Amino acid sequence: RSFAKNVGTCSVVDAELWGVLEGPQQVWKIGGRKVFLETDSMVVTRLLKAQQIGNADTALVRAIKRMLRLDWIVEETMFIEKKIRLLQLWLSHNR
Repeated sequence: RSFAKNVGTCSVVDAELWGVLEGPQQVWKIGGRKVFLETDSMVVTRLLKAQQIGNADTALVRAIKRMLRLDWIVEETMFIEKKIRLLQLWLSHNR
């Protein structure tokens, strides 16, 4: 399945955050509980992993953190930076 959402004018980080929120929400709505979450943004990764309290998180980040606390089965979470390091390591050993 696919989806589209008009988020209006926003930053690249906000657009990525909307994707992180909307994708799993759509899976949850159709009864899915297994999710593969991936982002190529280290800024988004840091925002979601940070243990902020109070007004330090935006409403969008708080919504994602609430959604991620649901009863998910996370298949794998790997970020692009980690994939690049793994590819470089593999290439260095397989030349």
